[in-house]
Amino acid sequence: QARYTIKLYAQTVHDERIIHELTRARQRGVAVEILTTTTIPRKKEKYLQQAGVRLRHSHQYYIHAKTWLFDHDSAINGSINLTSSSLDRHRELAVITHNPEIIRKLE
Repeated sequence: QARYTIKLYAQTVHDERIIHELTRARQRGVAVEILTTTTIPRKKEKYLQQAGVRLRHSHQYYIHAKTWLFDHDSAINGSINLTSSSLDRHRELAVITHNPEIIRKLE
């Protein structure tokens, strides 16, 4: 469980469970930042913003890899889309690392 920061880079964020957990983390005082290349549905975007989650959209780069960074000391990088079908039904992969050099490059 992140104590200080969560940074999420993903093509999109739609899954209500993930959105809920990100807002819960923010309510615990964790700084939460999401960078996407597509728009988040307006109702979900407003919910995240009201919770204090920082949202950014990249128009310059297309993000296909999904990367989670936690507290500057752990990261998950892989093909897992943040949707219920990807999380529950599809075969996806991800790598977890605690290597400071790799994490620094991902940030």
